[in-house]
Amino acid sequence: MAKRRTSPNKGHHRDPNKLTDREKRFCVLYVELLHAGKSAEGAGYSKRSASTAGSVLLRRPRVRKELERQFNKWAKMSQGEIIRRLEAQATADMSAFMEPGTTTIDPDKIHEFGPLVKEIWKTEEGWRIKLYDAQNALIQLAKTQAMFVERHIFEMLDGMDIVEDEDESPNGKAAARSYPAPARKAS
Repeated sequence: MAKRRTSPNKGHHRDPNKLTDREKRFCVLYVELLHAGKSAEGAGYSKRSASTAGSVLLRRPRVRKELERQFNKWAKMSQGEIIRRLEAQATADMSAFMEPGTTTIDPDKIHEFGPLVKEIWKTEEGWRIKLYDAQNALIQLAKTQAMFVERHIFEMLDGMDIVEDEDESPNGKAAARSYPAPARKAS
């Protein structure tokens, strides 16, 4: 008769809120790689099953909670700072990087206004810089102020009729509103 394998923790129940060692390794790698499959493989799952394992791990509440904790630990910018940077990108002026009265880029200004610079390279004629897209920064700022609202219209959603409202919204488009579907009489 073949010997039956038993768990070394037989009779002991693991705390369902506590991460396993592989889950801990997965979380550390996921914060670095932002790729579930590679993180699962690095945490000890087989290459063949890593993609599925990574997807399963990302759905576990205790893993999501740990990832949120780690991401928050590494987040260095507050919401206000993000908005200030977007405002600076939206209003950036290339002349701020020039030496006064010339078209030559001042390297000290690049250090001073670094977060506005997307790319920098040196050519035979001197330094060249590319700033972040001002229009994109404006769009991102507008989204933080909920200035753009996407509209989706559905005929029926779980017993709710969705109809277009007759009133115009501030952006000139009709707003969608939901109303309970009329009760259906039993026959």
